[in-house]
Amino acid sequence: MNAQVLPSLQKLLMGDAQLMLWECFEHEPSPSWDFRACYSSPRVSELDIRAQALLAELALWQAIALDAVTDDRLPSWLLAVRPFPHLDYSLRELLEHAHHAAMAVFPLAGCNGQPSELARIYVLAHRLRQDSRRLLAFSENVATDCSLLVQPPSWSAAPLEGRSWQLAAEMAKIAIADRAMRVRLGSYWAVSGACDGKGDVLSVAIGNKAELAARTTRYWLVPNDVWQEFAVAAAARNPAVAVYAASSLRDAVIYVRDHGVFEQHFEFPTSVSVLHQLVGGALPPALSVPLLIQPRELCLYYSPQTKPQADLLQAFFADQKHVALIVTTQEIPSNHLALSEVLLRNQFGQRDPATALVNITGGNRLMGQAAMLAAKAQGMKMIYRDINAEPDELEVIDFAQGPVDLPRNGKVHGNNCPQPQRVNWGYLYGSAPRQFTGPLPSLAELRSAVWR
Repeated sequence: MNAQVLPSLQKLLMGDAQLMLWECFEHEPSPSWDFRACYSSPRVSELDIRAQALLAELALWQAIALDAVTDDRLPSWLLAVRPFPHLDYSLRELLEHAHHAAMAVFPLAGCNGQPSELARIYVLAHRLRQDSRRLLAFSENVATDCSLLVQPPSWSAAPLEGRSWQLAAEMAKIAIADRAMRVRLGSYWAVSGACDGKGDVLSVAIGNKAELAARTTRYWLVPNDVWQEFAVAAAARNPAVAVYAASSLRDAVIYVRDHGVFEQHFEFPTSVSVLHQLVGGALPPALSVPLLIQPRELCLYYSPQTKPQADLLQAFFADQKHVALIVTTQEIPSNHLALSEVLLRNQFGQRDPATALVNITGGNRLMGQAAMLAAKAQGMKMIYRDINAEPDELEVIDFAQGPVDLPRNGKVHGNNCPQPQRVNWGYLYGSAPRQFTGPLPSLAELRSAVWR
């Protein structure tokens, strides 16, 4: 069976239905899965309760992964089935939360002669009246604002011992907001590790979990402390196995997503208390962003080489009746990363990071790197105006702090200028804007270039 095909009802009735359905979770869900077409025969009642629950769970996973609930492909009997037999929720009830849920797979070491097996944990952003926490040890401080739904192997009826499920739960919680990560995490990875609530991945016992490498093609993600031991044991069962090590949630998410930046939708900033802006040699980009954003205060950071530009910009904004903002200036070195970062971080820390922005369009590369490090330390948003960007378009990079400090990125379009018709945006946005030759322009020349 491949990812495009569900096992027929006849196959389920004649063979090991639970095994065949369990193997369906080893494939990425397909839009072509049609449960109504496959399982509308009256003979579905011959399936045992466990197989019916797995079918319902498979439909739930399809809805979560595809971010689409396809009721027209679900028979009414299946909607009434409980995907998690230890809970009272039907598939119909859980589908209401499919748009805000994710799933991850984690290994369970076998005990009392049982083999190791894979289990699945679902994280729902909505807090249900009951969930699977009673089956999980050490669940008090993990995803406390979410619901945890666990599908353990059939032999595991008792509470699951240990903390190796925690990394899977934390990663599923992160994946709720990222559909691509939801699919990759639930379909292609097996995750094992404990978490401390601070973003660190802690060691867990391996037991006989490495035996699973011979029974699944999933990538493995384990704590850094046990990586070598697990990788050697897994390779003995499957030489082609891929095992990755993580010491933090950030590392784990980067492995699964295959890149380290979240794409996110942002609203254009409309109430900015202060815009921290680097000053380079070019004037148009140093003018366009403040005119677009209209912050209450503009802090210009210049190097010894760009002090004339900073002075001219300060005079330009102080001279304007159409733009009311306070302008301050601060010198930082353009050839000393550590010192620049400290100075900027101290300056950024004096303002509320929630209402401040950092503009890295100007300055040299070292100043930009220092500003990025300082913004990251303060959990701030940065903006950048590319020379080839569309009119009124800015790039946003958000370093809002959390357990996973991956930056979030997206483009925004907007214009807060109170009199945009008076601005010569063609001069400010042109891919090859007119440059003044010789010395810097006078204030009058700059006014003439910018204002219509």
